[in-house]
Amino acid sequence: MKIEHFMDLRVNIGLVLTIIGILLMIAGINPQELERLHGMNVNLVWGAVTTVVGLFFLFLFFRSKSGQSEEKQ
Repeated sequence: MKIEHFMDLRVNIGLVLTIIGILLMIAGINPQELERLHGMNVNLVWGAVTTVVGLFFLFLFFRSKSGQSEEKQ
C-alpha cells in the first residue's frame, strides 16, 4: 500500500477493527475462564461482529479505489 492509502480513514478504521476482532475471536475460541453471559461466549460474538465491521470498512475503501482507477482511464 502507498502512503496515500493510509490517509483515508476507512483503511485505518478497517485495519484496527479487523485486528481487534481477530484477537477477540482467538480469545473466545479457547477461553481460559468461562466468560459467558447467559450461555453466550461474549468474546467470540463481539470478535466476529468487530471483524465484520472492519472488513466492511476495508471493502468500502477498495471498492472506491477500483472505481476511481476506472474513471481515470
